Amino acid sequence: LAIAEILANEPDATRLALALSQKIAHFFQVRRAFVGTMGDGTIAVEKVIIDGEAQPLVRHFSSKDEAVGWVMTYKRSYQCRDPRNDPRLSAAYVQKFGCKSILTTPILNFQNHLLGVIEVQDRCDGEHFDENDVALLQLVAMQSAPAFERAHLFSKMGGWANAVSNLLAFNASLNRQLDPSKLIHRLTEHATQFIGASGGLAGLVDGTK
Repeated sequence: LAIAEILANEPDATRLALALSQKIAHFFQVRRAFVGTMGDGTIAVEKVIIDGEAQPLVRHFSSKDEAVGWVMTYKRSYQCRDPRNDPRLSAAYVQKFGCKSILTTPILNFQNHLLGVIEVQDRCDGEHFDENDVALLQLVAMQSAPAFERAHLFSKMGGWANAVSNLLAFNASLNRQLDPSKLIHRLTEHATQFIGASGGLAGLVDGTK
């Protein structure tokens, strides 16, 4: 129920990932848990829950990195019972967390598009993750997908709102400026802001030639 409330009420992807990580760590009774979100071809993780406390991680996983990378590639759950001898896990990663058991699962929408990844490490009772854990974590991931899609949409809406604001500002600028060179400068400035470009170039046709 607590997980369902978070999924229903949190519109921000970063806060959603943190809150979901906390609830997952408590529900599954694990020592560590994190939720990463997909963006620009990587899974971004800002916080990891360690023994009930949120700690900074700030890691961008590529498709070649750790169990998260394998899940990104194959879009299936990954279970590891011997991290130290798992070729998919780096020694640095295993040493950082001291993990003895890992379960990682993808968050997929109905089109099988990857939205994020959930990873839990080390059950508090010392046992390895079993098939029940796999099934439950996959269920949580499936229920999480609409919430992360909604958060992504809200983020886009914020960008659209800024774009409309820039257009209105540009319109007001046009009403104040009559000099062609100033107009083209303002047009370029607002066009690059509207499409999110790093720069732009525009010119006027010389009608005398």
